[in-house]
Amino acid sequence: MRTEFNFPYYRLSYLYEVTASEHGYLSFGFTGQIRNANYTFASLDGEEFSRTSSVGFVPALKTRGEVSLGQSAFVGLEADGIYAPISVINGSSNETVGAILDTSVRAGIRVHDRSDIFLNLRYLGGGATNEDPSNFAKNWLHVFFVGLGASLDFLPSPTRIHRPQWASPPVSASMR
Repeated sequence: MRTEFNFPYYRLSYLYEVTASEHGYLSFGFTGQIRNANYTFASLDGEEFSRTSSVGFVPALKTRGEVSLGQSAFVGLEADGIYAPISVINGSSNETVGAILDTSVRAGIRVHDRSDIFLNLRYLGGGATNEDPSNFAKNWLHVFFVGLGASLDFLPSPTRIHRPQWASPPVSASMR
């Protein structure tokens, strides 16, 4: 048997900054995700074929934060996730249990006022389980990513740590 699973999704998020200073920031909010789960099952000889497609909305909680580690280093976190026992949420008899978690931890160095280099570790996981024989589903995805990157900000960001500008020390003058 040959199986194929396709899960494209689109997200829109809102964050509210609860605290911010020159040492860091923390924001909380929510995410709305539209997903399309596509399953294809085919026998190797091509005689049997089955395809299922399911579009749905997935609400999730969101957080983002960053902490300054000295003059130019920083560590940040961003996460979207929810655990969803469907019958508890909407009162239905559907015993599907689903969850998503998309989180990343980023550590980097500010090389200029508007540019960073960083190492990013990301986990993306989720899925659903339903033991009902007429609607059986048990699919979970767990993926880890490691990335090196750089950023260049062209516009000021309201959630960027307000680190000191790269400038010469102030010159003071006094009169006697």
